[in-house]
Amino acid sequence: MSRRVATSAYKITLLFYLTLLSSTIFAQTTTLRGKVLDPKQQPIAYATVVVAADSLLSHDIRYAITNSSGEFVVKQIAKTSPELWLSIRSIGFIPYLHRFAQHDFPSSLTITLPEEGAKIQELKLSTNDIK
Repeated sequence: MSRRVATSAYKITLLFYLTLLSSTIFAQTTTLRGKVLDPKQQPIAYATVVVAADSLLSHDIRYAITNSSGEFVVKQIAKTSPELWLSIRSIGFIPYLHRFAQHDFPSSLTITLPEEGAKIQELKLSTNDIK
């Protein structure tokens, strides 16, 4: 009897791993490569690149950080939803957010981020002596 139980457990375990392997093999994924530049066409290092299935960037998230050349690679992006959202952010630049239909999602792209317009013209500091 214990031999039958062991054989059944082995078969169930084997079936589980074969199912897991087949879903991994047939899952549709893609890779996005790109470059992030500033308005002077200089690379932006350490920008955050996020690909998600929704505009809130909360489902099926994949991300990357740009290198010193502004280049990034986002791997294993699941193509299970009808649309994918791309967000690129870096301090001092206006964030980029774009929706792509699943069938129009690019494999590579170059994005230029505009600089934020808020600049301090003049800063005055004063102290009040309290007596």
